[in-house]
Amino acid sequence: MGCPLGALKGEHVKGRQLVAELESATAAYSANKEDGCFGLIQALQSLIALYPAHIWKEDYLLFPMATKVVSDEDDALLMEQFAVAESGFDSNAHDNYEALVEDLTHLAGG
Repeated sequence: MGCPLGALKGEHVKGRQLVAELESATAAYSANKEDGCFGLIQALQSLIALYPAHIWKEDYLLFPMATKVVSDEDDALLMEQFAVAESGFDSNAHDNYEALVEDLTHLAGG
């Protein structure tokens, strides 16, 4: 088995590629929901296939290693920066994503 950091880096490259595909699929879906539905579903399924194992590697391999080398001060700074980044998210994001899933399910005939 290779280095977990190498695997994670490769998955980050793949994730950026999939997010670019998602961006294109989202634009197509926005332009025409019926025609863009399947491309958007496919892009989302590709992300779903990648991320559970990726997140597991971060949670159970990377983060435990990081706690050994990141100081309490740096950890606190990171938490502050994450809070700032997350504050820019739409407060209705969860509801909007649920509505999108309902739209895609309906358009896909599910």
